[in-house]
Amino acid sequence: MNHKGQANSVFQLLIAAVVAGAILIILLQVLRIIPPLGGDDPNEVAANAVKSQVNDVGLVKLTSSVTFGQQSSLNARTIADKSGGLAPDQVCIVLGNSAPSFGNDTVWNLGGGEGQLVQYKGGFSQTTKLLVVCDRSGELDQTLEDYGYSDDISTDDCSDKFGSGSTSKVCLVAIISDQ
Repeated sequence: MNHKGQANSVFQLLIAAVVAGAILIILLQVLRIIPPLGGDDPNEVAANAVKSQVNDVGLVKLTSSVTFGQQSSLNARTIADKSGGLAPDQVCIVLGNSAPSFGNDTVWNLGGGEGQLVQYKGGFSQTTKLLVVCDRSGELDQTLEDYGYSDDISTDDCSDKFGSGSTSKVCLVAIISDQ
């Protein structure tokens, strides 16, 4: 008996199923129904970026894409703890003007006091980038202006936390567009 024809059709069916699955995953990622592969936890990415920037005063770092799932958040206390060497009052989290909001101001919730917490309340996962800069608090605005981010990122939410004219080292984490 020759079963070559049956084995060939099963193999072709298996290949078709694998290709269809790959196309479905790509389509769901494009529609942002599932987070993209490699999208990391925002607090982990922010903590690692702060850890690497804390001794590079005045330098801006853009992270790779991070994915905010439903109800996920960035927390200054968590970032300070995971980065090591900074107190929670030395980390401020802000929402950049370019952060995706889809015309809905309630997608992002600023809570926990000034610069303490930003929570994503959207209905599906959202990919953004984080901008991290560590500097002396009195020079943070100038650094953002020097790098061309002063129109997108305001440090107003950090002013009470950091104090004006202070020379203490602080780190700003801003949520910005991934485009």
